[in-house]
Amino acid sequence: MRPISVLNLIVLGSCLAISMCLIAVWAILTLTAMDPVLAERVGPELKVLPKHIAIFIPLTIISAVSFLSTQKEKSSRWFWQMTMWASLCALGFYYMNNT
Repeated sequence: MRPISVLNLIVLGSCLAISMCLIAVWAILTLTAMDPVLAERVGPELKVLPKHIAIFIPLTIISAVSFLSTQKEKSSRWFWQMTMWASLCALGFYYMNNT
C-alpha cells in the first residue's frame, strides 16, 4: 500500500467514525427531545447536528471514492485525491472561522 493510500485510509476512517457518531448523537437527542422537560435543553444542539452531518457524509463518500480509485490505480485517482484534500482543507477553514 502506498503512503498516499495510508493517509487516505486515515481520513476515510476518521470521517466515517465522525459521521456515525454524529448520526448516533442525533438519534439519541431526537429521542431525548420527546421528553418535554429535556426538550428545551437539547433543542439547540438538535438543530445544529444535521448541518454537521451534512458536512461529514459527503467528505466520507469523497474519501471512499478516492481510496478505491487509488487502490485500483484508475486514471481519475488524482482528481479524487485533490477533491478530498481540498474538501478537507475547506472543512478545516470552515470550523476555524466558526468557532
